[in-house]
Amino acid sequence: MLLLTITMFFLNMMMGSSSFSISESFSALFADSSLKINNVIWQIRLPQSVTSILAGASLSIAGLLMQTLFRNPLAGPSVLGISSGASVGVAILMLSGLGVFGSNLFSGLPVIFAAFLGAMSLLLAILTFSRKFDNLTLLIMGIMFSFAASALIGVLQFFSNAEHLQAFVMWGLGSFSAISLAQVPLYAILTILAFLAVVPLLKPLDILNVGESYLEISGFRPRRVKIAIILVAGFLTALTTAFCGPLAFIGLAVPHVIRNIFQTVSHKKLLPAVLLGGAIFGLFTNYIVRIPGFNGVLPVSAVTSIMGAPLVIWLVIRKKNISF
Repeated sequence: MLLLTITMFFLNMMMGSSSFSISESFSALFADSSLKINNVIWQIRLPQSVTSILAGASLSIAGLLMQTLFRNPLAGPSVLGISSGASVGVAILMLSGLGVFGSNLFSGLPVIFAAFLGAMSLLLAILTFSRKFDNLTLLIMGIMFSFAASALIGVLQFFSNAEHLQAFVMWGLGSFSAISLAQVPLYAILTILAFLAVVPLLKPLDILNVGESYLEISGFRPRRVKIAIILVAGFLTALTTAFCGPLAFIGLAVPHVIRNIFQTVSHKKLLPAVLLGGAIFGLFTNYIVRIPGFNGVLPVSAVTSIMGAPLVIWLVIRKKNISF
């Protein structure tokens, strides 16, 4: 899987509206090359490829955490409505005309900050309720939060003008190209820190496969474990949605596929496999949205749904049983 990830990475470097050989791509990355190739590789393809790796891995790990917590292989990172909170933040910024509106807004920090603030606000509400309610109630509340967010966005869309509405719709389709090279290090550092926060949760996650009641017997505090899982998964979802927009099906499909391939409940094996699987899925999506020889870019969320939905349907039909 690591070898496939590296292969897909260099394939993303080589292919696009203009194609380069592998030697030209290597030269642009590690040595001197022509100004045109350097600009394409460093300013466009490298940020997009790194972003697709981080986004795919983040949502996949968030999906793995949610599926284990709710003991449902069809749970995803958006199950608690955190991505809907990000959408509300961006909708308030874009559709109400707050801030400076212009061509650079989509790729600038105001949108990223608004999305992250909206997602983290909803995550804080979820964490507050998680102290008092069980997982099923929490799941229902997450769905209700999503409906409420959609209603609020609908009202804002109704009163917005055409220019603002178009910009918001474009953000909602998802993109790996919204992050500049200068913003990639920030996204990477925050994502890696969140990945490291999953490591202490590996043993409690394994115990959750047996049942939440076994956590206390094993010396863990169930409420603290649940809050930690929601916090890490929510942060990864909020971060990715803020930088890339809402991306569908990655966090749902990849963990489900990895579980079926490896046939294990050990998160020491699942975590690296899901991380690499998400990176591969993200890179493959980034390759598809930039069809070689095609100057345009397809919506990322549409492509992930087209690929992810049939895959999950096929696995469900094949397995005929989607419970743990």
